[in-house]
Amino acid sequence: TTDPLRNCLDVSISLELKEKLHARMIELGCLELFWRHSMPIAEFCAIAHRTGVRVDREEMNKSFIACERIIPRHEAVLTERLGPLFNPRSSTQMKTLLYGAMKLPVQLHRRTRKPTTDHYAMDDLFKLVADEASPKEWLTYVPILKAIVESKQFEKLKGTFFTDKHIYPDGRFHMNLLQHRQVTGR
Repeated sequence: TTDPLRNCLDVSISLELKEKLHARMIELGCLELFWRHSMPIAEFCAIAHRTGVRVDREEMNKSFIACERIIPRHEAVLTERLGPLFNPRSSTQMKTLLYGAMKLPVQLHRRTRKPTTDHYAMDDLFKLVADEASPKEWLTYVPILKAIVESKQFEKLKGTFFTDKHIYPDGRFHMNLLQHRQVTGR
């Protein structure tokens, strides 16, 4: 990363871990494992960051445009079935639709344990609704949930991978690969 404070924090955390875990690693007999496997991975992460991944902007733009064409098709299905006032980007409206009107089982966020419409919840609900053993009424919800899930997937692709906001002037994406911390789950 280009943020010196974050780099310092990463180095500081690594040193603290090394000092605190060194004796414990000897006790467990895994010190060799650390030096043979973990340290080479750290070197690989640093090289991968410096080198980056070349991005074909033309292909990326084509994919962005393809998403731009696909998303309205799914939104048209939602408008046709739910009316023009339904906003699939509104979590409040989604919860009202799914858990109120459709009376589907409330899905809880994996960490906060609060009702959610995140992608995990939507995938689980789609599987429930599409299951042949589900109530017959739920089968009528399949096109709606399919449109919601696929629309969200293409929005995520478009916003995460098909924009050049993270591409450096050298035409490459320089990712941050950290062994001891996971921020986004990617």
